[in-house]
Amino acid sequence: MGVPTPPPLPEDLQALLHRLRLPHIRRHAPEVVATAKAQRWEPVEVLRALFAEEAA
Repeated sequence: MGVPTPPPLPEDLQALLHRLRLPHIRRHAPEVVATAKAQRWEPVEVLRALFAEEAA
């Protein structure tokens, strides 16, 4: 049994991230959001994880 694939981001959010030129956030957001839901992260933790991916 493998790790389930997280659902994709909504089209409007993907388009916005593309327009803002945030490719790393766009690529990693589905996984981060799925992890955040499963682990009940605070919103600031989600933002921190996404911006860390973009900055890396």
